[in-house]
Amino acid sequence: MNQSQAGLFIAAASVIAVSVALYRRGRLSEAGLGGVLVGIAAVVAWMLSSP
Repeated sequence: MNQSQAGLFIAAASVIAVSVALYRRGRLSEAGLGGVLVGIAAVVAWMLSSP
């Protein structure tokens, strides 16, 4: 994992943490949380597939 991939991974983890916190406070719907998780999964899959 190079430096840019590590930075992207940290950013993804931060987005997930914020999204879960908003969901628990009732400020993010279940569909919104699902969308965030799907988006992060797509970015991580793309990151792992790129050389």
